[in-house]
Amino acid sequence: MTRRTRRTIVLILGLPVFALAVMFTVGAFTPAGHVVASRAVYPVPPDSVWAVVSDFQHAASWRPDLQRVERQPDRAGHPVWLEVGPTGSLPYEITELDPPHRMTTTIAADDLPFSGSWDYEIAAAPGGARLTITERGTIRNPVFRFMARYLFRYHSTLDGYLTALGTRLGASVTPEHVPAG
Repeated sequence: MTRRTRRTIVLILGLPVFALAVMFTVGAFTPAGHVVASRAVYPVPPDSVWAVVSDFQHAASWRPDLQRVERQPDRAGHPVWLEVGPTGSLPYEITELDPPHRMTTTIAADDLPFSGSWDYEIAAAPGGARLTITERGTIRNPVFRFMARYLFRYHSTLDGYLTALGTRLGASVTPEHVPAG
C-alpha cells in the first residue's frame, strides 16, 4: 500500500469522525431547550380550523408526514394518539383542551432523546382564522441538538404542519415565524 493510498484511507475514515466530533462539541454548547412559534392565516372560520386540527383520527389523510394514527389508552385521564410515519412512531397526549381556541399536545414517552409539546392557539383573523403553534422542546443528545438547530431548523416541522393544513383547507399559506410567548 502506498503512502498516498494510506493518507486517502485515513482521510476518508477521519472526515466522518471529525464531523461527528464537531457536531457533538457544537451541540454540547447549544441549549438543550428551545421555544419557537410559527403561524398561518386560513380563509375559513376558526371553528373549521379547530375541526381539522383536533380530529387526530383523520390526520393521516392530510398530513404527508403520517402514514396512520392509532388511538392509545388514556394516560392520566388524557387522550393519547400514536402518530406513525416513515421515521417511526411517536405517542402524543392531549394535556390541555379548550375548544375551539386552544389545545396542547405533549410527547407521551419518557425514553426518547427528546421531549416537548405543541400549543395550538386559534383566533379569528381578518378574512378567516389564525393558527399559531408554539413548540417547547428539549433535546438531550448533543448530536441530535446540533442537527435540529443547524441542519433541520426548529421551525421546519411547524411550518410543514401549517402548510399541509392549508392544503387540507384549500388554501396556499406561507407560515410566519413569530416570537414565542
